[in-house]
Amino acid sequence: MEFIWEIPDKGYYKINVHVEIVHDPLNNTTRMSVAAIIRDDKGVKVWGSMGPVSGLTEEQALMAGIQAACIEALKKDWNLIHIETSNLNVFDTLSVQEHIVLREDQVEAYGLFNTVHGNNFREGKNRRVAWIPDHMNTTAQYMAIYGLSHCSSFSECPGLFGDLKFHLDRDMGLVLPGPVGDLPANFGDGEVIDGPPPPPAVSRKRKRYDAHYDHMELDVNEAEILLSLSDWMNHPDDLSPRAAPSPPAEAPLPLPISKGKEKLYENFPSADGGWTILGSSEEQNQLKFLRHLQASVEHEGPPKSMVYTGETSRLRRAASL
Repeated sequence: MEFIWEIPDKGYYKINVHVEIVHDPLNNTTRMSVAAIIRDDKGVKVWGSMGPVSGLTEEQALMAGIQAACIEALKKDWNLIHIETSNLNVFDTLSVQEHIVLREDQVEAYGLFNTVHGNNFREGKNRRVAWIPDHMNTTAQYMAIYGLSHCSSFSECPGLFGDLKFHLDRDMGLVLPGPVGDLPANFGDGEVIDGPPPPPAVSRKRKRYDAHYDHMELDVNEAEILLSLSDWMNHPDDLSPRAAPSPPAEAPLPLPISKGKEKLYENFPSADGGWTILGSSEEQNQLKFLRHLQASVEHEGPPKSMVYTGETSRLRRAASL
């Protein structure tokens, strides 16, 4: 039959001890804490001690916790003592120490344990030692872990602290079993059941004109370009720039301007069949020269050949002479 913890016999005081060891591989150090607790035959905590220790082996630290509890029992005249430990090596050594030779590092710890009992023995005094599995020693284990984090040295700890009351009640069977794999209840923490469909995904396909502009937006639109060109062609002799209304900033130029001006304006009509390109002042001067040349050709006849070099080759007429 399994128990979480068993109360001692009537009139006995039970001592539980545990040693917690934490290794720190980064700093190459080891931290150790020991805890001891004494409870009466009703399961009430009557004394406890815990805290880190240094310079001791695990066996020596465990015997130090037992020794501290035995000294407290001697002060309080608790003559009936029941000691429990989950360390099998300590239990075996205490049980058969009359038949073995103790090592040098064991003599001090076990010698003090035997001395406090033998030199202070009186009629009716009794002491028991028992081994228990780890799950029956969880209260002492919790105290050792708590002392490692909250104490600077091994010392007495009166009263309750942390979750000690829960562990004491658990040892008496006064708590409910912990959940094992249970899902928490759904109290409406923002869950959506049969919600609306998600919005359509934004198209990541690149627009055709994005390849020409490389995502550069221009403050012009197609309608204003056509109006400006038509106004210029209706007034071919006026080479001064004409003011146009400010276009909206959000409309990009939807024309493949990277193909060149002559491709862009090749189908635009002209009032005098002349040039339809609006450029820099140098191009406007070339335009004047070509119009003068056109007027000469109309009166004197076309030349046999006409060759334009440099920038003028870009300004070819929309229709052949």
